[in-house]
Amino acid sequence: MSDKNSVDAVTVPEQAHALSAKKRALFVAVLCVLGLGGAELTARVVDAATSISLDEHRARYAQRRQCRLGNQWPAQRGDYPYLPYVPNPSDPRVNDLGFRGAPISRDKGSDVYRVVCMGGSTTWDEYPARLQDVLADDFAAHGLRLEVINAGDVAWTSMETQINFIARCLPLRPDAIVIYHGINDAIPAFGDSYALDYSHWRGRLERMHPVIWDRLPRFLDHSAAYVALRAVFERNLPLLCWNAMTTRYNVDFEHDRFNGLEAYRQNIFNIIAIARARGIETYLCTPVFNYAYKFKHSLDRWGMAVEAANDVTRSFAGRWPDVHLIDVAAALPGGNDWMVDSCHFTPQGKLRLARFIADHMRPTIDRLARRRGDCLDVASLMPHRPMRLDDFGTTVRTAPATRSSRQGG
Repeated sequence: MSDKNSVDAVTVPEQAHALSAKKRALFVAVLCVLGLGGAELTARVVDAATSISLDEHRARYAQRRQCRLGNQWPAQRGDYPYLPYVPNPSDPRVNDLGFRGAPISRDKGSDVYRVVCMGGSTTWDEYPARLQDVLADDFAAHGLRLEVINAGDVAWTSMETQINFIARCLPLRPDAIVIYHGINDAIPAFGDSYALDYSHWRGRLERMHPVIWDRLPRFLDHSAAYVALRAVFERNLPLLCWNAMTTRYNVDFEHDRFNGLEAYRQNIFNIIAIARARGIETYLCTPVFNYAYKFKHSLDRWGMAVEAANDVTRSFAGRWPDVHLIDVAAALPGGNDWMVDSCHFTPQGKLRLARFIADHMRPTIDRLARRRGDCLDVASLMPHRPMRLDDFGTTVRTAPATRSSRQGG
């Protein structure tokens, strides 16, 4: 009896009413809104405290997205068969022949004196246009119309320039060439491995492929949380710059082994030899290195390698009457007042460089004008009839007769 009363005395709690499906969905939606709102607020607070703003992330992504979707490709194209990349004529700065600058004709007029400037980004960055402005009147005094062609490209070494000279510049029949090289060749000289053709370091420019967020609606860019999250994932994708997209490894100037500059010496010599064989005047420039520019790590060993490359360039001085040294590095020390980094120039710096090169070309203009007709026109050597092996003095060896032919069948 007592046990029964004790059981009855126990109060059984009433079962809580379960939430309906609609209420559960509403609860989850509220949590999501609060979570997204908190993430959005956090992203905007962090944006105000970081060095790279969300607007900068948006701008960087917009360029990457256009490239990955194929709507826009940078100033370079990677489908040229003989070079890792070349200037892209679809870029408004590049003419139809694939050179930066105003349109030019492949055919050279009888009154045109054509100078081709070759090099890396310092040449691509348009000092050749200023060189034409500075020297135009000097050639006009000799009845010639000066035409300076910018045949440089970003991050090219002398290996790319050598190929570009043969494949893309010689058909334009230049009368003179100006070479401004040594800075980029000093980079692949560092590393655990080394190949004279720079294949240990250089890669081909490949077209980028779309990623999943490239297909998402663009209105999401208004969300700071979305932009910040996307920027995190973008960090693991290839950088949209030539050094990252066309090289196999990043050089550590402070710790990597220096392998010398034999490749640079051979490339410059080959360009000189080809130019001399074609009657083309050659001007070799030593590039300026700005030690005053401080980057996130020391570039002193890079600068010393550039100086070594300049010594290689100087070693060609005085060997041939049609090869001239313009020792820019010795005359114009680097400085932040006319350079924007370790090797590139301000607008005033480009003009200063062009004027210095022009001053060293002027004493030879009379000679250049007289020699203009000496340039070898390969087309004039081509016979106007189908070529035969006999044209080269080659004895044609016939294949030995088979046993069946010797036996008459």
